[in-house]
Amino acid sequence: MSAKTDQTTKPKPLKRPIQARSEFTVQAIYDAFVRIWLREGWDKVTTRKIAIESGFAVGTIYEYFPNKTALLSGYVRHAVEWTLSAIHSQVEQASGHSSQNRLDRLVELTIGAGGDDQPYFDQRMILLEEEIAEHKDHRRVYTEMCQAWASAVKAISNMPRIWNHQDINTAVLFLWGARRYGALLELSDAEQAFFLKTAKQFIA
Repeated sequence: MSAKTDQTTKPKPLKRPIQARSEFTVQAIYDAFVRIWLREGWDKVTTRKIAIESGFAVGTIYEYFPNKTALLSGYVRHAVEWTLSAIHSQVEQASGHSSQNRLDRLVELTIGAGGDDQPYFDQRMILLEEEIAEHKDHRRVYTEMCQAWASAVKAISNMPRIWNHQDINTAVLFLWGARRYGALLELSDAEQAFFLKTAKQFIA
């Protein structure tokens, strides 16, 4: 498959927000997208509805996303970047918290239990990933997550044990993989809470 064909079958955002105003615009678009997604489902998501929901003109939506599949692609990437940023700010730089609290927070963020601010993610998004993601995209996210973990673990003093490269990679596979498979299974709140508690015990 040629690069041109592959790019056509897996649409991407046209540009990334850089200035504060464009970041605000794209965040508002993502928020509107999620509200429609939850209320009506993927099939009912349209650029026009997102424009109405977000309060921006359709032309503004098209400045960033050529279609709703590109918007989904951008949103999933946004969710990953939010998690990486949160690991940096809430774990790596959280020197005022105990090592156990920082490790617990690292687990929570990685498995998607970071709180209401963490971008929404569910089973239907995973089922649509074939339309937006290539193997290199999955590999990149895994590499970025391992790097974020390595930086976070290095910054935590008084660790209960020494972590090496293999430990970090295994923890990321365990937690990030569980997050995705748990979403596919649509675990109940009780099942998610039990897994979170158990995962923290394994990581400690």
